[in-house]
Amino acid sequence: MDEILAKASSQAVTFAIRSGISLASGFAIKKVSQLLDKIPPSEKARLEKTSARLNTKTAILATSIDLIKLSAARGNSALEATVDMVSDLKDEIDTFDAEIAAILQGFSSANEKESVRAAERKISALLDSVNDAIPLINLALITSGVSLNNAMDPRVSPSRLLQAASHVTGSNAEYARRSEGPVSVGPVFDLKLYSVFYNPSRLKYVDETSAASTEGGASAVSWKEEFARALCLIERVPGKLYEYDLVVTEDFDDGRYHDDNEAPVTRRYKVRDISKQFFSASGKLLRLEGSNSPVLTLKIQTAGAPEYVALGEVGTSFDDADSDNDDADGDPDTALINAKELQTNEKFRSLSLLEYLVRLVSLQESEQMSILEVKDEKLLLYLHDRTDKSFVPLSHEEKRRLQTKSESHGHMLQVDSSVHRLKNLSLQEDAV
Repeated sequence: MDEILAKASSQAVTFAIRSGISLASGFAIKKVSQLLDKIPPSEKARLEKTSARLNTKTAILATSIDLIKLSAARGNSALEATVDMVSDLKDEIDTFDAEIAAILQGFSSANEKESVRAAERKISALLDSVNDAIPLINLALITSGVSLNNAMDPRVSPSRLLQAASHVTGSNAEYARRSEGPVSVGPVFDLKLYSVFYNPSRLKYVDETSAASTEGGASAVSWKEEFARALCLIERVPGKLYEYDLVVTEDFDDGRYHDDNEAPVTRRYKVRDISKQFFSASGKLLRLEGSNSPVLTLKIQTAGAPEYVALGEVGTSFDDADSDNDDADGDPDTALINAKELQTNEKFRSLSLLEYLVRLVSLQESEQMSILEVKDEKLLLYLHDRTDKSFVPLSHEEKRRLQTKSESHGHMLQVDSSVHRLKNLSLQEDAV
């Protein structure tokens, strides 16, 4: 399904799967720091030096691990074993954190020396595990061909990126000022909501050739319109450090008939559950008759099977400004109030801005820090376009498919050459 959507998309983004190494090690280092505050200076210097080495190495390792997990999520099967090793290392750090917490809880003047020696053994053991993992991770990066340069993806729109960054940083400041209540990130978007439903047996009968093509693969997926018109916005969840929801509320001002007792439906999607997004400026993702507007498709991880939803632009068929102005005719004060409300609550109809907002708030939630504090390498991961194959090498399945296609093409050339030689031989015999 992901490959079908990627083929039909002009842009596709896989969000980095946070390894948890930097976060877990950060908590563990804090526990060690609390322990260091309780021990005498003579023991503190040695333990502090070992702890600093562990902190430095895990910080350097975290970016490489995130890159590996992102590449593996994009289909690089050569990194699957490395991902398992990273998961084991994460579990070991969690165990280390629990053991240091237990030492800290039972620390007293009576067992001071034993506690320091136990903590030093735990830190040294974890440092050995990190040292063992570093060459293996480096080898995995080299052999798989994964690399990350500092060049900005040419498909990234600088203007949209700056607009989205301005909205995100503005919401950060607003969240710091407000003590309660959700904070919206960016404008309210006036969109349509679609959901995907497809028969797996239908996809099974799509051959590899048609599935690899845009038309053949996309034709195996059917979409239905959920909301003819919807108000969509990103909200920052109150009471959390960095947590966001994508809120889609049905708008009954859609030219359709609705019962008086019918209430608009609201759907909330956790941004952390959005693992991939696919953007198409031509609308060919949905293959809906008479619809050629841009489409943003989101893959949302759920407890069961992944859910795919799509957001499309409503176009210019709805015009709230005209209806508001008509109601305000004859009353200058009312017209002025409506104009101010329209200026502050204008519905945005461009999907490209929403696409970048989702990228940036997902980055903030994953890293649990402001986008202004994120390193360039991590930011590039979230801005990278999956349709650019230069970043992540081909998987074994893609290599096998290309090899089969190449061998088939070579066989056809050989047959054509043999037929051509037979024709020449036949002409020569006729001439004799």
